[in-house]
Amino acid sequence: MFFDRQKFGKRWVNFRSLFAFATPPVTLLLLLLLLLLMMMMMTLTLTQVSAGFQSNQQLQCQMQAEKSQCACSVRELEARLLDLQDRLMQKVQEVARAREVQAGLRNEIESYKALIECQEKKCV
Repeated sequence: MFFDRQKFGKRWVNFRSLFAFATPPVTLLLLLLLLLLMMMMMTLTLTQVSAGFQSNQQLQCQMQAEKSQCACSVRELEARLLDLQDRLMQKVQEVARAREVQAGLRNEIESYKALIECQEKKCV
């Protein structure tokens, strides 16, 4: 029979022994109490599930908000990175132009130096 042995919480309960010596009205009363107790346990479980579901929805909303905030931060950082890369490239180009000018000036200085040395040799 279904009510012979049921798991009640953490313990197994033998319901047949509960009803063995009871009269029919008492048996009916015990069955109603048992049914009420089972319904209360199910309600508690459903309440817990409902609370868990609501908590899950709240956490998902929070996670979505954080995700969109992080995505916005990433876009800002990427824009800043591109700006810094552009500025760095401009500086590298400026350094390259300065080195070209420096090399030209060095060559000119060397040629003047050679010209002065040549003039000095002629004068001496």
